[in-house]
Amino acid sequence: MCRSQRVMDDDEAQRISDAAVRCLAERGFAGTTIRALAAAAEVPVGRIYEHHRSKQALLGEIAGAAHDARLAQTLAAIEEADGDPVARLEAVIWAHSDFHARHAAVSRVAQAEVRHLAPATQARIAALRDREHAILAEIVADGIERGAFAPADPDTLASSLVAMCASVASWFDPEAQTPRRIARTMCELALRMTSAHGAGAASGAPMAVPAAA
Repeated sequence: MCRSQRVMDDDEAQRISDAAVRCLAERGFAGTTIRALAAAAEVPVGRIYEHHRSKQALLGEIAGAAHDARLAQTLAAIEEADGDPVARLEAVIWAHSDFHARHAAVSRVAQAEVRHLAPATQARIAALRDREHAILAEIVADGIERGAFAPADPDTLASSLVAMCASVASWFDPEAQTPRRIARTMCELALRMTSAHGAGAASGAPMAVPAAA
């Protein structure tokens, strides 16, 4: 295959993925037909199957890429934070909420349509979610040990923080809010939820956002 053909195929694959995110976010998995998806991507129906063996496989690729990108952003944020548990918590919450705001449509699809995925894909995504929970749980445990946090129920706190950030995708309005403002507010809420000693307004800088599906 020549280079120009690969570029054209990559461009077409991206158009299909982008169209699928729009359709799935608006109509859901059951309401999105391959024909409607092809029309939205402006490609023949057959070209969809050149890139994906089924609608379910396409959804799996989109959802998996979104979870991979969010985890990558989270890990990058932790790398940039110092070892203090408050700073690490802020970094993770900023990364999560920023991602869900900047990539709201694909985040909604990845969360709402996971039940339609093949069992193996569901298991992979569940493992990624478990890792995100474990990251927050470890930060909370470290904060408790150092006397920085004092939550009544650490495990419930970690689950609540993940859910709080994930909810951003369902209500974020880019015309009324900015990802930076949302991330800052989420950090402030997270610190209050941990009963962080001396917690005030979050001061972190916005994290870099890896490309999502």
